[in-house]
Amino acid sequence: MMGFIIGRTIEKRWIKFKATGLDVMSVVICLIGLVPMWLLKTYLSPALVAALGSHWGKLLFSIIHACYYIALFPAILNIYNKMKADKA
Repeated sequence: MMGFIIGRTIEKRWIKFKATGLDVMSVVICLIGLVPMWLLKTYLSPALVAALGSHWGKLLFSIIHACYYIALFPAILNIYNKMKADKA
C-alpha cells in the first residue's frame, strides 16, 4: 500500500503521464520495461528478504516495485514521448 501511495503522489505531482497513442516503438519500450520488473522480482526480492527478513524485506520490495511501475516507468515513457514530439 505504501508503494502505491508514494508512487501515485510522485506521478500526480511531477510526472503527469498522458497516453499519446499506440505505435510500434511504444509497444517495444513497454516490453523492454518488463525486463527490469522481472529482474526486480527475481533478484532484488530474495536479496531484500535475506538482508532484512521476511516482513521488512517483502515490504521494502513491494514499495520499490510499486514505485517502479507507478512512477519511474511512466517518467521514462514521458521522456520518450517528449523526444518523439520534439522530432516532429
